[in-house]
Amino acid sequence: MNTAGLLSLVQNVGLLALLVVVYAAAAEPLARLSGVARQLAYGFVFGGAGVALMSLPIEFAPGLIFDGRSVPMVLAGAFGGGPLAAATAVGLVTGNRFLIGGDGALPASVVSLGMLAISVGLWWLRRRGGPFNVAVFATAGAACALTLFSALFLLGRETALAIAASLGPAYTVTAVSGTALFGYLLLLDDRRREALAAAEEARRAADAANRAKSRFLAQMSHELRTPLTGVLGMLELMRGASLPATHRSYVEAMHSSGQTLLTLVNDILDFSKIEAERMSLSPAPVRVERIAFDVMSFFQPRAREKELALRLNLEDDVPETVLCDDHRVRQILFNLVGNALKFTERGHVEVSIRRDSGSEGEPLLRFEVRDSGIGIDRERQQQIFEPFEQEDGSTTKRFGGSGLGLAISRRLAEIMAGSLTVRSEKGLGSCFVLTLPLVEAPPVGAEAASPAATAAPLPPQTESEASASAADRAADPVGARPLEGIRILVAEDAPVTRLLLGEMLTKLGASVLLVEDGAQAVERVRGEAFDVVLMDMQMPVLDGVEAARQIRALGGAQAELPILALTADVVAEHRRHYQSAGLDGVLHKPVDWSELIAAVTVVRRDRRPSLVAGAAAAEADERTIDETIETACGALPSFDPSVQQALGEAIPAERFREIVNLWAPFAEEHLAQLRGALAADDREGFSRASHSVKGTAGYLGYRRLEALCLLGQQPQESRRTMERLGEEICGELEGSLRADAAGTPLHAVG
Repeated sequence: MNTAGLLSLVQNVGLLALLVVVYAAAAEPLARLSGVARQLAYGFVFGGAGVALMSLPIEFAPGLIFDGRSVPMVLAGAFGGGPLAAATAVGLVTGNRFLIGGDGALPASVVSLGMLAISVGLWWLRRRGGPFNVAVFATAGAACALTLFSALFLLGRETALAIAASLGPAYTVTAVSGTALFGYLLLLDDRRREALAAAEEARRAADAANRAKSRFLAQMSHELRTPLTGVLGMLELMRGASLPATHRSYVEAMHSSGQTLLTLVNDILDFSKIEAERMSLSPAPVRVERIAFDVMSFFQPRAREKELALRLNLEDDVPETVLCDDHRVRQILFNLVGNALKFTERGHVEVSIRRDSGSEGEPLLRFEVRDSGIGIDRERQQQIFEPFEQEDGSTTKRFGGSGLGLAISRRLAEIMAGSLTVRSEKGLGSCFVLTLPLVEAPPVGAEAASPAATAAPLPPQTESEASASAADRAADPVGARPLEGIRILVAEDAPVTRLLLGEMLTKLGASVLLVEDGAQAVERVRGEAFDVVLMDMQMPVLDGVEAARQIRALGGAQAELPILALTADVVAEHRRHYQSAGLDGVLHKPVDWSELIAAVTVVRRDRRPSLVAGAAAAEADERTIDETIETACGALPSFDPSVQQALGEAIPAERFREIVNLWAPFAEEHLAQLRGALAADDREGFSRASHSVKGTAGYLGYRRLEALCLLGQQPQESRRTMERLGEEICGELEGSLRADAAGTPLHAVG
């Protein structure tokens, strides 16, 4: 082959490579066409490549030339989708050859027919699912060469033999290798796209499975938590009744078992959401000291019961306020401290919080929970983070538990871009280390003392028993009547839950009307006046969402009627759906009565002024303020010594005295701020000062002041409301200062 022939060969190879690139690029847009249109389009692609190759003849000797047109013609059928693609490609090439003319036109036409037959044969073989590989392509290339040599006899026997002798070996090698190589490249691209399509199909199937899992999760949540509402609620009612000591012990045992079952259900639901990658985070500015205190105060009674020392070591370099998901951090710490106490028979449990640095110097917040308990074998230390695993089989029998807590805690830590690890020696205790990215946030005052304090419309729902604060646990809503004078409509299809809600709300002082479905609720609201509606979401006849929409569509006062969703569904996306339907908040089953009281109080207080009309507006407003204060505070004491006692036991004595001594200047400063805001009608300043006082008051046990400040930090609808709250808040602050000056109760506890 001379230099010109070699150059032409390189050009042919390059053009065939370009065909592969065009084929890969055109595959996706051509896939949108119908079958016939797609075959025609592919036929033009392959035929166009054949025509282009004819302009690049390869000269093996003077007068002896050929080109690579056979490769795209042979491959058109198999990769173009059928006979029409092959016929289109062969027709383009043959037509172009006739335009060129000359003695070779007739043999070229015969060769084209042979190429068409070979191309259709490859398509048929691929369609039937037969072997389709490099060997098949090589065989097709050899058939092309044989077809060409056979057609040469149309030029005469001697001419055919002469051309075959001089051109045969080179052409055969080129046809076989070219068809095999470029056929294989096209096949690789097809397989690549098939793999991508399979992966996409698998992704869609996985998404469908996740959606089905979420639906199953919601349904199972409803089916499990609804009867638990009945069981725990009825036991709560029995606990408030006069029972013989033996029977009371039975009720307490059943209530404890029910709470354990609820915790297990919550763990399973949390784990399911993590597995489905549907666990969402809600980062917000949080005071680290508040998290630590809530955890310690919750577990102090359990530690005293087991005669264990529960200590807190909060390093000075820890920022006051950080950005994190308060609920999830607490969930992990409650699990770690609870486990430490459970597996420790004597000695201590210590919680340490300090600033740390990662491998690349990034700031971290480090929590360590160290105990002197039974410890963990080295070979088991990673297995305990797997679902349903514990240190060994005997711990399940001896201590109980599902083995999900640590698995959930580690997954939550990883979702928050942190880690959870353990160091332990068998018989020498364990140290669990939680590290999270440290993002400092501007000071926001103190955080809410309890989930009940955050029961604003559509709050983040607390799904674990451990996330409740000690103050909530100590409260006994059955023993008071905080909902006195409130008329509540309850729509609930489950008879047990309906009966329970009626009994409990009546004990809490409310006037209650019970209906069985959403249609009955709409009819009742149409003809009667209610203060609040509790609406189950899954009911026959008319579900809660549609019932809420129909109530809103009634207009007038009904359009503003507070409606709280009552559901066992814990899927976050569904809460947003409830909000879009016009619901003002979500309460989860089993019902947390403190949360229910707080939510009813908030939504009733936030009703628009348009509901209060006429000359009685001022009087009604005054009555509403007093009722709101009474509902929020109830029988709360001005000072609860148990809160300070827990604080004194949780932190070093000198740190405790430092906190105690700071109260007087803090209270005086904020008393002046509150009075200034009241004088200037500065509602924003009043809200800020109330927010700041609330958390600190909660630390030190000023329970009534804390509850009043929770109301004060909300946006105030009128000056009169702010003045009335300010009068109560300032009165409590002044009372605390008088007690502090007299040395009681703060210094008595210290």
